[in-house]
Amino acid sequence: MRTLLHCLVLALVAALPCQAGITIDGLPTVADSNSHMLLCSAPASWFDKPLTATIACDEPGAKLAVDGTTVAGGTAYAFGSIAQNRTFTVTVTTAAGTATHQLAFTLLPIITIDGDFNSDYHPATLAVIEPGVPTALTLPAKAKYRGGITNQPHSHKHNFHVKLLDEQGNKVNVPLLGLRDDNNWILDAGQIDMARIRNHVAMDLWRDFSAKPYHFAHETSAVNGSHSAYAELFVNGNYHGLYSLMEAIDRKQLQLKKFDSRTKEIHGLLWKSVSWDSPVRMYDVPDTYNNLLDTLGGMTLKYPELDDVSPTDWEPLYSAAHFVASSSNRDFCSHVGEYFDLPVLRDYYLLCQLLKAIDNRGKNMYWFIHDIGADRRISVTPWDLDATAGQYYTDWNSSDKRRSENPNLAMDMKHYLFDRLTSLNAGGFYDHVVVRYHQLRSSTFSLASLRQRYTAPLDMLKRSGTILREQARWSGDSDIAYLELDFDAQRKLLRSWFDKRLAFLDEQFALPANAGDVDGNGIADIADMNAILNVMTKKASDPDLALRADIDGSGIVDIDDLNIVVAIMVRKFHR
Repeated sequence: MRTLLHCLVLALVAALPCQAGITIDGLPTVADSNSHMLLCSAPASWFDKPLTATIACDEPGAKLAVDGTTVAGGTAYAFGSIAQNRTFTVTVTTAAGTATHQLAFTLLPIITIDGDFNSDYHPATLAVIEPGVPTALTLPAKAKYRGGITNQPHSHKHNFHVKLLDEQGNKVNVPLLGLRDDNNWILDAGQIDMARIRNHVAMDLWRDFSAKPYHFAHETSAVNGSHSAYAELFVNGNYHGLYSLMEAIDRKQLQLKKFDSRTKEIHGLLWKSVSWDSPVRMYDVPDTYNNLLDTLGGMTLKYPELDDVSPTDWEPLYSAAHFVASSSNRDFCSHVGEYFDLPVLRDYYLLCQLLKAIDNRGKNMYWFIHDIGADRRISVTPWDLDATAGQYYTDWNSSDKRRSENPNLAMDMKHYLFDRLTSLNAGGFYDHVVVRYHQLRSSTFSLASLRQRYTAPLDMLKRSGTILREQARWSGDSDIAYLELDFDAQRKLLRSWFDKRLAFLDEQFALPANAGDVDGNGIADIADMNAILNVMTKKASDPDLALRADIDGSGIVDIDDLNIVVAIMVRKFHR
C-alpha cells in the first residue's frame, strides 16, 4: 500500500515547462539550449506509420510553420515518417521575433535534471516524461556525480546519483519507468562503452541466468542485480544523450535482513570492492580490522551505514578472505562452501568468462550476507559491466586493451578465491562450471540468444533516432579518447565477437566423456534422468547416488539437475 506521503508526492505531477511552448498532439517537447533541438517522447505506434498530429504553441498569437509550411496552431500536420532522427524545422513567430527549432521524436522516455553538480550532493530537480504521456512527473531531489575514472575533472558525460525528496526535503520513494518503488536512482552514461548498452544488457543477462542466492528461497521479492530503463537526458537545458536509469544495489534490492535499531544487532551486511588492492582479490588480508571504520583493504561498507550502527562487523568478510588467503589446499576444498555461496560464485565466474568482464574480477563486485545470525555464507553480485564483450575500460589504445578485447584468448580471474576454486576443483567447482556452461549453451548462452540480446536494443535505438543524436553529441569527445561513435560497427563487432568467444569457450569448457553420468554407466542418457527422478521422489536413498545426482552442485537434487542431463544429451547429439 502506498504511504500518504507517497500519494502526496505523486500529486505533484505537473506539466513540464515546455521551453519552446510547443506540443505535438498534446505531448510536450523539451528544448536543447545549445542546438535548438526540440525532442518529443512519442508512443511506439507513431513510428509504425506516417504521422499526422496537431502542433500547437502556448504563446498567444504565435504563428507556426513546419518545414516552411504555415500551420494554424492546434491543427493537424502530416509529418510522415519520424523514425531514425528525421527532423522538422519548426519556426515560431511572435511579437518578440522568430525562433527556429529542429523537432525530432524518440521512442525513449526523456529525463531532465537541473542543479549545480559535483562530487557532493546538492539540491536538484528531476522530471520524467514517458512516451505518449502529456504530463511529466517533476520531483525535488539531491544529486551528485558518481563513478571513478569516469568522474574525473576532464570528464564531460557524467553519471549521476539521484535521491528523491518531498517538498520538505525528506526521503520519498517513487516508482520510475516501471522500475522499483524507491528514492535511490542512478543515471548511467555508459561513457566508456562505444555501444552505450553493454552494462544494461549484461546486467539483464546476469539476472536471467544466475543462480539465486540461498536466502532468495524465502525472500521472494529480492533481486540479485539491478533493472534499468533507457532514456534520453537533458542536464540544465542541454542535451546529454543516451542514459540508463538504474536501480541501485542495496539492502532493499537484495532483501537483506535489517539492522535492529532497538537492540543494535547487525543482521544483513553489504560491502563493495572499490579498488584493485590485494585484499580485494583475497591474495592477502590486513593483519587486523577496525569495526569503527567503513573501509577494509579496498572494501567499503554499504549496509548498514557506519553512522547508523557504529561499530560495524567486518569479521565475517575478514575471516572469509583470511581463509582464502591462508588455508591449506585440503582445508580450502573441505570448507570453502561454509564461507561462500558457491552456486552464485559459479555463475559469476561464468559471466566473467563469457563476457571477458575484465573490470569485474575483484573491483566492481558487491559481497553480501543475508543474516549473519542465521547463515554466514557470502554471496556476490556484479556492478558496472560496461567493460565487457569486446570493450576495454578505457579507450586509449594499449597491448592490454587488445588482449582484453580479444575473444580468442583466455581470461585469468586474478582473484585468489576463483583461482583456488578452479585450480583445485574444490567441491567439484570446476566440474560444475563446465556442466553449467553446457546447460546454458542451449538456452541463454546460445549464439542466437546472445546476438539478439545485444543487437535488438541497438536496432531499437537506431529506429528511435537516439544513436544518431548520441553520435552528434559525443563523437570525438575526450571521454572516448576523441574516437568517433559508430553504432553500426559496434553491432557488427558484437555479432562476430560472440561467435568467436563461444567457439573458444566450447573448447575451454569441453565436456568430459562421462558428463551427466549419474548411474555410472559412462554416458549421459535416459537412465541418468530416471536416476535423478528417483532421488527427487525419494525412491532411491543411496547417498552416493544423491551426491552424483546433484550435478549443478546446488546442494539440492531438483529439476535443474534433470535439465542439465537433457542439455548434455542434446549437445552431444548435435556434435
